[in-house]
Amino acid sequence: MSLARNTASACCAGALSVVLACQDSSRERDARDVERDARRDACVALTLPPACEPPLDVGTAEEVVRLIGALAESVEGPLSHAHGEALRPTRDLRFTAPVELEVAPFVQRERCPAATEEEDREAPVFPCTETWRFSSEKTTEWRNLVDPPLPSLPFPPGVACKSSDCSELTVAPGTVVRFQRGVELHGFTATYLHTVRVARPCTEPCGADELRCTTATTCIAESAFCLLCQGGSNAECACHTVCDATPEETDCSYARSDDLRMRGTCRAGACSPGQAPR
Repeated sequence: MSLARNTASACCAGALSVVLACQDSSRERDARDVERDARRDACVALTLPPACEPPLDVGTAEEVVRLIGALAESVEGPLSHAHGEALRPTRDLRFTAPVELEVAPFVQRERCPAATEEEDREAPVFPCTETWRFSSEKTTEWRNLVDPPLPSLPFPPGVACKSSDCSELTVAPGTVVRFQRGVELHGFTATYLHTVRVARPCTEPCGADELRCTTATTCIAESAFCLLCQGGSNAECACHTVCDATPEETDCSYARSDDLRMRGTCRAGACSPGQAPR
């Protein structure tokens, strides 16, 4: 009789532990669902069209340089992605006369100080270099030196490079554009590329594979929306397609540095390393 009672008690205890474990698991799933829904709602709110200011008329290089110079550079690298508000360009500028712009007024060497005599003698494999140029609008994430580069967008109509290195730019009268400033970091080769980017007007529709980021007011590729608009980490954004998380256990990868790509599996909305990096 005693053995029967002990057996029954053990069975009940076992059953109770299973029930409690199921309840804990259910609560965890509910919490994850709430977090996922909140994240999605916040993401959807970032795709609402921004309020665009009326264009500002400009007719001289000095006016444009002053407006561009007031912008901070957005930093782009493997571990640091400027996003949202930090990517906001100037307001729409309507050119009332032909204007020629030079990148020279924006040159300020900060990341490659002059080398000492001792450093010159060491002759590094990749000497630190900084370059400045104009470029077309960028809607995608930072790319490392291992992955193939993404195609760049053309300049808007009325805008053209005047020199082969695009250190000079011409803008035709009647053109309406915006400007951004950015710097791409490539630590492996000690290369820093400073760009003054020519962006589409605020009122121009985005492309089929782009979304308008409300805080940045610019168009961003869907593949980069998580990084450049929401400000998610590399690991999180490797497991998100715009506003939705990819299914659990989906293979994922993301650039960790110029020469390293992490590979893993999506778990709880982030890429969990599961394979050796290459």
